[in-house]
Amino acid sequence: MIFVSVGTPERPFDRLIKAADRLAGSIDERIVAQIGHATYIPQKCEFFRFCKREEMISYIKSARLVISQAGFGIIGDSIKLKKPMILVPREIKYGEAIDKQYELAEYLAAENKSIHCVRDISQLAEHVQKLGRVQVQYNYKTTIPALINGFIAQAFLRGE
Repeated sequence: MIFVSVGTPERPFDRLIKAADRLAGSIDERIVAQIGHATYIPQKCEFFRFCKREEMISYIKSARLVISQAGFGIIGDSIKLKKPMILVPREIKYGEAIDKQYELAEYLAAENKSIHCVRDISQLAEHVQKLGRVQVQYNYKTTIPALINGFIAQAFLRGE
């Protein structure tokens, strides 16, 4: 099962939900999507809007792959549960975000082969195939909070 999550921001992330729905129509694998405030309603994948944290953890545990926005919560939970991830950052230019999610996603992807960052949504299926059924090994030398703090510190040093 592939689990897709857009998190809880009030801005819809239809770009990811549409891509997940297209993916569901092209592969022989169950896709379950947490669609949040999406205005697009999936036709080919299972979906729900929101759930309690325990249920979210259950979906992550059951998934062979997590496709998500680049939110701290799902990233931390997926790494803790040793799940490969495709991070699709919400983009300011599409009105999906008010901050630069792609910086965190690109940073994490550069640090580990079990995380891919996809900014061009047309490449989602290709990255799903690349990750395949990988044996996940997260080799971070720091804890997740320290990793995220390091990223934030680097961003501030660059003056962003």
